[in-house]
Amino acid sequence: MITDYQSNAYRISYQGVSMTENALENPNLIQVGVVPGCTIMVAPQKSYGIDYLPNGEYRSWTLTGYNTRLNRTEAHYIYARLERGSDDAMVLFSVNDYATDGSIGGENPSEDFYYIRIGSITATDSLEGATLDREITLDYGKLSTPAGQTQDTSGWKELFEVTADDLIRPLKRFTSYIVQGTLSIIGKLVINDKQISDVARQGDDGNFVESDENLPTTKLLMGKYLDELRKRLLSKDREDQTEFLLKFGEFIDSMIAGKGTGIFPNGRIQTDRLEVRGSMTVMDLIINEIHAMAGEFNFSDCGKIEKVEFVSESTYKLWMEKETETDITNLDEHDILYSIVNNLRIGGTDYYTSWMRVLTKNVNDNTITVVLYPDSEVPGGRNYPPVARYNLTRKGNAVVPDEGEVNERAQSWLLSSREGRIMFLANVYKPILEDYNYAISIGKFPQIKAIENLPISDTDMGIMAKTIVCEQLYQYDYNGDIIPNKVDRGEWSLTVAQSEQPYRFIQHDRLYPDGQHTFTELEQHTVYHYGCKWGCIVDKTLDEPVWNSPSWVLLEGDKNYHLDFESSNGWQFFLSQVNTDVTAVVSYGNRDITNVLMATEGVEVEWLRDTGNVPSDNSWKPTYVDGKKNTIHLSVSDMGSGWGYEYRKISFICRVFIPVGEDFETIENRINIKI
Repeated sequence: MITDYQSNAYRISYQGVSMTENALENPNLIQVGVVPGCTIMVAPQKSYGIDYLPNGEYRSWTLTGYNTRLNRTEAHYIYARLERGSDDAMVLFSVNDYATDGSIGGENPSEDFYYIRIGSITATDSLEGATLDREITLDYGKLSTPAGQTQDTSGWKELFEVTADDLIRPLKRFTSYIVQGTLSIIGKLVINDKQISDVARQGDDGNFVESDENLPTTKLLMGKYLDELRKRLLSKDREDQTEFLLKFGEFIDSMIAGKGTGIFPNGRIQTDRLEVRGSMTVMDLIINEIHAMAGEFNFSDCGKIEKVEFVSESTYKLWMEKETETDITNLDEHDILYSIVNNLRIGGTDYYTSWMRVLTKNVNDNTITVVLYPDSEVPGGRNYPPVARYNLTRKGNAVVPDEGEVNERAQSWLLSSREGRIMFLANVYKPILEDYNYAISIGKFPQIKAIENLPISDTDMGIMAKTIVCEQLYQYDYNGDIIPNKVDRGEWSLTVAQSEQPYRFIQHDRLYPDGQHTFTELEQHTVYHYGCKWGCIVDKTLDEPVWNSPSWVLLEGDKNYHLDFESSNGWQFFLSQVNTDVTAVVSYGNRDITNVLMATEGVEVEWLRDTGNVPSDNSWKPTYVDGKKNTIHLSVSDMGSGWGYEYRKISFICRVFIPVGEDFETIENRINIKI
């Protein structure tokens, strides 16, 4: 990242924002860090609505930022997006060229945000598998602290001048003058050619003993003027207090990137160094809440090598350091040990790992005799002898247990910042790990065969374990949307619905401050009924999954309505022999729903005849059987006067209108008769 301090339009807290491009070797991943309390101070832009604060200071916003994945290959601008109605701001990446008011090319300004450009990032060549690294340029800005309010601030400048040696000197002699507001120049105050060395050593009675030798300004600071000054200045000769932050030097409030000293009204003091010559009494001492480690942290038996003695080829005797007089090393025979040797920080050139197995242990001398593994049996293909003053830890144990038993010394927890994962290793009988050794892995996936068969790589993050048992498991997709859990309950049963394990539809209800609700589906039970798969949409319902059930939705199966016909006297018709009852049969999801449908309010059935003679067909009326609107009786009279002479083909059309919500589902079929 390239940093600069050029813009006079704003200023970001010193080193308050850090960005790492090409995170995880991916040019489209940006790691953004913003220290707590980091602010951006912005100069007035009155045409956009940014003005001074009432006290004459520049307006400032508190910055936040988040790690970002860029979804465009082009170069991006980096903005501080400022909320108009609050003091919150966020670091934002965009390919858009925003003006301060959020408009692009003068159109569609934002009503909620200001946009201050603070940097840029170069383009890359692809969103997936990019090979061209990006580069960030970030401008912290160099806006100076304002001199005060824009209202009548010229008054004191007409009475005072600032000399080359930082003295504030009046331009004329005067009896008294109260300077209100904040002076941007901190220096010595000289009035009537005399420097003020002290102020008001006496009480608040408003009267002073005039003495130009002891207090050359008593003529100027009498009575009510002294009272006004004491309201604005901290006293050096009496007890005093303030409700504001006291700063010494250039102060930045941060434990990471802070500087200077600040004393807060709530009693908090932040400084770089505190020296106490006597004693210090504290109620709660917190030492460095930020803990960091490099390399590997092994939760296993360990010790420090005090002395190394060469015994024979590849065999060494190690004296282990004692923490107490009665201390005995907890390393044991057949343990697989390793020690990382690193003297790079002290100017050396050694950085390697030594692998060994314990042959014998002497508790009297607190020593162990070890043999080095050959090069072909260690990671990296090269082994080295142990070195004194370095730590030694157990990775496993070479004893393979009998079937059904467990060698607990072949197990260990390992936290590796180098590999980027937390692991529980099991059945470690040699230095080079096998796939079955990774009982648990949290973080980057290890390079094992199972990963090769999945759409993930060893750079992806996740949890891998031999067995996972949990009460609740939630999934979400790349957009952050929850993937509901589908639970197959088999064939639908009323007995199950009435049991203590009914069919469930579980949602998460979230109420926002504006009163809006969102419902997130978490779990849905599914059942099979008459060859179709149904999903529960009412929790703990007792309803049967049918076509018009408000508690179930058809997931798999034919979701269309079908209309067929049945004839009471077959489908063979003759010129003078037509006598049958035709019934329209409606099915849905492999089930006949005719009777239920005909009894449903709002369902309509329409019968039409088509002979080609439109006036005659329009005047035809069906004859319903037993008042059933889906069953009609057909006779020779229904065939029309031209049947067999003018036409030999006739069709009867049936339409069924089914109310679905506020609309109608229409299904249609026809009977074609030909002689």
